[in-house]
Amino acid sequence: MEDKDSIEVRLWAYIDGNSDAAENEAVSALIAHDPMWSAQYEALLDLNAAILNGLELEQPPVRFTKNVMELVADVKIAPAINGYINPSIIKGIAAFFVISIVLVLGYCVSTINWHNTASALRLPDIQLPDMSRQYNNMFINIAIGVNVVLGLLLADMMLRKRDRKKQHQ
Repeated sequence: MEDKDSIEVRLWAYIDGNSDAAENEAVSALIAHDPMWSAQYEALLDLNAAILNGLELEQPPVRFTKNVMELVADVKIAPAINGYINPSIIKGIAAFFVISIVLVLGYCVSTINWHNTASALRLPDIQLPDMSRQYNNMFINIAIGVNVVLGLLLADMMLRKRDRKKQHQ
């Protein structure tokens, strides 16, 4: 026994002419002998005729456009992006990078040997301390991870508090 969905699929293929000859014969025999198939076939034929003759669509009310526009007018428009960004944070980030660049350039310039013209074009060899022993330490890695998570939680708390203040105003 087939379920209602598979019967409907086979009947639609039969009505639309998308099935092969063997399938057409099997479906016509089922329509002729099975009352459930014939009732479903009649219902689908009526629906197909209604679709082909054109269903009348329900027209929206005359004031539909005005009602929608009035609802849109009541919605508060989001403020400009300038209100979202705190200028002091941008200035602080810019100051950090400018100071970092100035310090690196100052160190490079201060280590140049200005008296020896042959090596004036070569940058000095900078020996960085070997930090592999400290950074391979499990305790340091855990401490860095905990600090990162705590920093993110602090930033989240501050942003939520700021958003709550804006909502109450």
